[in-house]
Formats: sequence, structure tokens, C-alpha cells
Amino acid sequence: MSSYSEMANRNSKYRELKRNFKRGKVCAECKEFKPGQMTIDHIIPMWQYTGSYSDTSNWQVLCLQCHRIKTRQEGFGV
Repeated sequence: MSSYSEMANRNSKYRELKRNFKRGKVCAECKEFKPGQMTIDHIIPMWQYTGSYSDTSNWQVLCLQCHRIKTRQEGFGV
């Protein structure tokens, strides 16, 4: 887990913001809703993004499968 992930996941307000953001949304890629398998993705990866990790304009909801694919394409290999 990256230092960003560790820091962000310890922040309870950030976790609540993520939970509320993804509530009821379908995957931005496959357009499916998979309960318990939805995650927040930073459209521009945090290692490239100059804004805040909690800037929701850089967020999208992806299912875990689509998130893994996107992460591999960005060169992080999961």
C-alpha cells in the first residue's frame, strides 16, 4: 500500500466522503453495479495529480475488476 493510501485510509472524514460519493453509483467503465465491489478511483493518478486527494472532481466510481485493469494500464500492475 502506498503512503498516500495509508494516510488517506486513516482519515475518518475521507473514508466517509468516499463512502458517500460511491453510494448508489455504477461503474464508470462497465456501467454495472456490484454491491461490495465498488471503489473510488482517482481519474488522474495521485502520483501525477497536483490537487488534493479528496478533490472529488478527480474521482470516479469503478468496480474492483475495472479498477485493476485501469491500474495495470497506468503501469502499477496489481
